Amino acid sequence: MDVTGSWTRRELEPFGTLIREGRCDMVMTAHIVNRRLDAVYPSTLSARVITGLLRDSLGFDGVVVSDDLQMKAITEHFAFDDAIRLAVLAGVDILLFGNNAGVFDEQVATKAVTALRALVASGAITRERIDQSYRRIMALKARQ
Repeated sequence: MDVTGSWTRRELEPFGTLIREGRCDMVMTAHIVNRRLDAVYPSTLSARVITGLLRDSLGFDGVVVSDDLQMKAITEHFAFDDAIRLAVLAGVDILLFGNNAGVFDEQVATKAVTALRALVASGAITRERIDQSYRRIMALKARQ
């Protein structure tokens, strides 16, 4: 969904309030497109949105979980490995695969782990970036 023409910065105010008040442990991304925020990528794959806006501007330091990476908004435009790489580099900590959109793939988890390991091995994603996500997830678990 392209919200470029209808979105306003005012929509961020409730999120900013929750983050400032420490009442937001986790955020789920959406696959929406806002060309004023990122002319190339949907929010789930956008470092400008997740790292730049959510983390840097709004100050969110909690866990970010993707929406289903098997949804058509992603799969029709990005290869499986590319979507994983872009999401992690954007700042997503937990990659979600609903495995109910289209064809069921009983190996989707194995494929995702294999892709992630290959991306780290190739240097496309650093171990430090994976460690950041691990620390955020462990901090969330410790609060529960």
